[in-house]
Amino acid sequence: MALWLLGPGPSGPDGRDDGAWRSRRSREVFVRDVLAPYLAPEQDLLDVGCGPGYLARAVAGRVWSVSAIDVSRGALACARVLNPALNIDYRTPRQFFESGRRVDVAVCLALAEQLDDHDLSAMLTSVRAVLRPGGHLLMQVAVDEPDDGLAAGPGARGEGGSRMRGGAPARPGPGTRRRSGPHRTVRTRARAARLVEWAGFTHVKIITAAVPQVENPESAETLEGTGRLDGDGVVRRLLVARRPLGAPAGHQGAGLEHACEERAASA
Repeated sequence: MALWLLGPGPSGPDGRDDGAWRSRRSREVFVRDVLAPYLAPEQDLLDVGCGPGYLARAVAGRVWSVSAIDVSRGALACARVLNPALNIDYRTPRQFFESGRRVDVAVCLALAEQLDDHDLSAMLTSVRAVLRPGGHLLMQVAVDEPDDGLAAGPGARGEGGSRMRGGAPARPGPGTRRRSGPHRTVRTRARAARLVEWAGFTHVKIITAAVPQVENPESAETLEGTGRLDGDGVVRRLLVARRPLGAPAGHQGAGLEHACEERAASA
């Protein structure tokens, strides 16, 4: 019932009976193939824009604790039913940031692709404030440039701040359209990296990974050999960055809360 109320799964309005399985399995595969090298058992992780909690559940067994936040209380209610775990704490952004908690890793997937430059910058500033020094940001981005090749994991071909032109990162501009729902805000690699650097992150790189498609439970045994891409038919690009050691914490919370509220209002 919770999944039905929340809306269609990633494969569309058909096949709701298998929707929960597909959502859970696709996140498990993504964590296994892409995020796992950045995770460790002693880490505290923040899932930004957690929705119904499939990513939070997928990473829960690989880290010490998961704080999963979403502006939608309905989505959080669904997450608590569909994807509970002893080490997952589902909260609104305000509840999390007012708690004063700190994390080692922050993951942001679908939400980051739905925000314009202004709101993405606000989100990044809030997330950086709760990362411990040396902590990682893992953010899915949509870029409009083809890649020379495909690779998965930290050693993948990517583009970092050292390969960007110019000096100081540019401030957010009006050139990016706001999109909601299944649509994406598409940026160049250089612009995505500049926005992250402007928010105070360093060691920025973008890696490209091909994630196998998850269709139904019967195909699970042959996932490793399919060679197909994920449910959207596109590769996934993950931006990886670090909070510098010794950097001041800055202000936390208000920017992300405002960005999420604007996103919800425009949806």
